[in-house]
Amino acid sequence: VTGRGLPTIATVTCRNRSAVDCREQIARMVDAGAAAVLCVTGDHPAARFGAGHTASFELDGTRLAAVARSTGPVVAVAESPASAPVDGRPTRLLTKQQAGADLAILNHAGDVEDLVRFADQAAALGVSLALVAPVPVVTDPGSLRALTQFPGVHLPAAFTAPPEPPGFDGVAAAVALGRRLLASGRFDHVNLSGRATTGGQLARNRVMAEVATGILRR
Repeated sequence: VTGRGLPTIATVTCRNRSAVDCREQIARMVDAGAAAVLCVTGDHPAARFGAGHTASFELDGTRLAAVARSTGPVVAVAESPASAPVDGRPTRLLTKQQAGADLAILNHAGDVEDLVRFADQAAALGVSLALVAPVPVVTDPGSLRALTQFPGVHLPAAFTAPPEPPGFDGVAAAVALGRRLLASGRFDHVNLSGRATTGGQLARNRVMAEVATGILRR
């Protein structure tokens, strides 16, 4: 990917990795040309696949961010504003910034007003890192199911009904949401999130490109 000249944020999770493993993985990502490393704890497999699935976690996303900071790349972290305990999430983001994070990618947390409220609460605590707001891209029921299966996802109200034409235009809805988020002045970037369509990878790429073009045309 980097050989094609595309800036890449490479994800490293703590699931089933020691601190040494994580440090080595980050170093390999940097050596491969990653523009940034996204440090996340990683969902516990039991959350998606049932109690019989287990995993080990020596680190969490915050500690991993500190490991990445010592390794040298631009450090990105994730935060879920709508996950319990909600009141502690702005402080948690500040802790990640103090650990060395440069950028925070937010999970789906409701409507624009909900995300703006979180951004303002975080800023009041001293959070100054760049914030990336989530934009769900769903154009059919299958892509909606694929996105909502992940823990901590709270979609905007307009996206929660089955996205079936002609009543729902997923591309237009994503473009409108992305424009509103950027216009709020609280977010430096937006993250086009989701499978977009069950029509295959090429169709997904086309949908994502259409959404991105629409947002940038604002």
